[in-house]
Amino acid sequence: AYLGKYVESLTPQIPAPSNASAPLPHAAKLYAQDCSSCHGENAEGNRARRVPPLTKQPAWYLKKQLSNFKTGIRTHPHLIIGDKDRDALLSYISHLANRNDSKK
Repeated sequence: AYLGKYVESLTPQIPAPSNASAPLPHAAKLYAQDCSSCHGENAEGNRARRVPPLTKQPAWYLKKQLSNFKTGIRTHPHLIIGDKDRDALLSYISHLANRNDSKK
């Protein structure tokens, strides 16, 4: 329980990519179909379901976890994606992190 509170208190750790002002529509579609049902529309997570906020995770960690889906270390029916889609998702999550942070 305390770890969840700690993670929620963190500031976004994903650096803004050079094209953060216009995230790829394809990445938004990937996020909507594969990530948002658990992690939320704005990657804010779901504490009741013990789903962490993606915007609080370091970019290296998210990249590793998305790669783990590809190699089979982690499983999800739709997250076996190529490097290009993985990088697009990371860029989109960065966009969400920066958008959410600017609302504060």
